[in-house]
Parts: sequence; C-alpha cells; structure tokens
Amino acid sequence: MSPIIYLQQIGRALSAGSGKTPVIFDLVNNFDSLSCIDCLKKEMEEAFVLFPTTYGKGFRFSERFHITDETKDCRMLFQKLQTNLSSAWETYYIAARQYYREKGNLKVPKSYLTQTGLTLGSWIQTQRRVRAGSVNGNLSEEKVRKLDEIGMVWDSKDQSWNEALRELQAYFEEHGNLDVKARYVTENGFRLGRWVCNLRTKVKNKGLDQALTKEQQGELEKLGMIWDRNGEKWEEYFREAQRYYLEHGELEVPVKYVTENGVPLGRWLAEIGSQFGEKNACRSSLEERQLERLREIGFKTEKKTVRQWNEKYSLAKDYYEEYGNLNVPVSYSVNGVKLGRWISNIRAKRKHPEGSGMVLDEHRIRQLDSIGMDWK
Repeated sequence: MSPIIYLQQIGRALSAGSGKTPVIFDLVNNFDSLSCIDCLKKEMEEAFVLFPTTYGKGFRFSERFHITDETKDCRMLFQKLQTNLSSAWETYYIAARQYYREKGNLKVPKSYLTQTGLTLGSWIQTQRRVRAGSVNGNLSEEKVRKLDEIGMVWDSKDQSWNEALRELQAYFEEHGNLDVKARYVTENGFRLGRWVCNLRTKVKNKGLDQALTKEQQGELEKLGMIWDRNGEKWEEYFREAQRYYLEHGELEVPVKYVTENGVPLGRWLAEIGSQFGEKNACRSSLEERQLERLREIGFKTEKKTVRQWNEKYSLAKDYYEEYGNLNVPVSYSVNGVKLGRWISNIRAKRKHPEGSGMVLDEHRIRQLDSIGMDWK
C-alpha cells in the first residue's frame, strides 16, 4: 500500500547479488498508492547514471532490469472512465439540449444514439427513473431545473396519453365521431387507429376502472368514445333496418341495397340470414335479444327461396283441401300468387331435373304427394 515500502522491497530483491535474477510479483494492484510503477524504471536508470561505479564499468542496467506491468492498460482505462464519468452528465445534457433545439421536444427514442455515439435515449429514461427513485443516482434540483428548461417530460406515460388525446380531439373535430380505422395514421405520423384498438382491448380485458383513471374516462366520454365497436356498429345497422321496415312494411332487402348513409344493409342482412342455414344452424353470432329485435321488424331466419316455397305450398294445400285435387288451371292465381303456373313448373322440373330453377328434392316431392299431386 505504501510506495516507500514498495521501493524498499524492490531494493531487498536487488541486493540478492549480480549473479542472480530476482523476480518480483506485485499482488496488490493498488492504483492510487502505486502509481509510481510507471516511473520506476526511469528512476532506476537515473540512479545508475549517478552511481555508475556501483555495478562496474560497462554494465548496462537495462539488460538486467525489466518491468512487466500487466495492469497498466487497466489503470489507463480506469483513469479515462473516471474522467468521463465525472463529466458525463454535462456531456449528455449538452446532447439533450441540442436534440431539443432541433426537434422542439425531448421525446427521444430509447435506442437513439447521437452522432458521437452517446446513448441519449437510454440516458433520458435513466434520468426519469432516478427522479422516480426506481434506480440510484445523483439528480440535484439544479439538474432537474436544467432539464425542465429544455422540455423534459418526467412521466412518459402522461406524455403519450396527452399526445394521443390531442390527436383524438383533432380527429373528432374533423369527423364528428371516433370511428377511427385500425390503420389510420395522423398527419403527424401518430398511429391513432392502433392506439384506439389497443385501448379498447385493454378496457375489454381489464375493465374500464382498471384500465383508465376517472379523469381519463371523463376526457374520452366528452368525445363520445365507443368501447364496444362491434356492438355500436350492430346498433347502427339495426337502425337502418328498422327505418327500411317502417318505410316498406317488410324486410325483403335486395342483397346489393345500400342506404343513403352508405350502410350495406342488404349484404348485412344476407350475412345474418346465411348463419341460419342447415350447416350453420348452431353458428349464429347474434345474441338472443338481437335476433328477437330483428324478428320484430320482419326478419326471417329462413332463406327467401324457402319462405317462397312454404308460402306457395300452403296455398296449394288449401286448394287441395277445397277441391280434392291439384289439377290447378295454369291461369289460376290466389293472393297475387300464380299458383297454376307454379304447379305446372313443378311438373316440368320433375320431368327434367337437370334444368335450372327451383330446388325439387325428395322432401318436397313427398310434401306434394301428400296433397294429391298429379305428376302427369
């Protein structure tokens, strides 16, 4: 630990005599106290110049005395690190100030590196964690003040929320709603659609009170935030279906029909109807109350062709019960239905099943047989 003792030990080793070559191992590695190692050889050479006769004429000291300093590189690195660490905060602060001047904020990505290789993004996050007390560090009031002057945001979550809320408000002011498409990106490059989708998912999984503070809930409610987008969309389409029913008295909507508001009502009803076929009888995505509401405005779960068959079959059955046969004149009509023409077409279909037109399967043939159908 003591440079004096260190030199004394070297002297004792050298006193072993000129006929021997002592080897000294230093196992201390005390950088602060033994910094004289670097200059030791120079001091020995100076001593030899002053006292040349001690070792005899012509003796070359450098041939006998060697120093292998295994820790020299480590000490130099340590000194460099110590210098850098002592001025690191100011160095990073200067870089942060430059970033603020260029960008107007300190929203530095975590992986951001300056041109000189400083990990500025990571440093900014560390300052937040130090102030929050989650990691150790020295962040004086003066340093906090200096960072505040260049727009430091200490709570990055608040920063993200405020930015998203501003973009959401701008969207509402422009469109009058919060029906943000999943891939929508604002002019500022903010992925608002993804943010809204993620927020809805979070609320659905955790519940509103767990996902958002009361203040945040209130801010979104003022803008008319829709949490269940699918439910809201269903209500919108149902209102259009209800309007169509009140106007037309039924819900036989052509598949390609689109309302004045741009709602593809025909396709929506057709997709719902397709869920009630024989193959999809148990796969309806509708809730029981939703289906009940649709039925109240004339929605039929059977396909249109099935409903038309059942209606005409019922008229044919009535005719059979009244006349005792199904020899219906071709021109016969009842309730606007050309029943005679329909019976004639069925006979033709039985004779030529490969032709296009109605479906005449075994079940329907048996139905007609039961009411006296004459196939000739």
